[in-house]
Amino acid sequence: MLPVILLNSGFATYSLVASIVVILLFNFDPAFKFYKSNIQHFTRYMKISFVSGMLLATVAFIYPSFSGWVIAIWGLPTFIYGFKLSGQVDNLAKK
Repeated sequence: MLPVILLNSGFATYSLVASIVVILLFNFDPAFKFYKSNIQHFTRYMKISFVSGMLLATVAFIYPSFSGWVIAIWGLPTFIYGFKLSGQVDNLAKK
């Protein structure tokens, strides 16, 4: 979420740095590897959320008057589906 919010706020350089860090963590961090192997649709959710967020944040960066709407359009479905996945994470943590 951080790269999307940074880009939406107009901090393109910081968003680029955060995007690189997020991509590296997603590919090499042991926690993400654990979730990718144990939670169904986790990888798809993360990729779709990141790519759609960055595309919408780019639109908001170009047209700042729409930034509130753009982040709401991206954030609401991302939050709802992420909330559903968090139940699977909780069940996995209990095991």
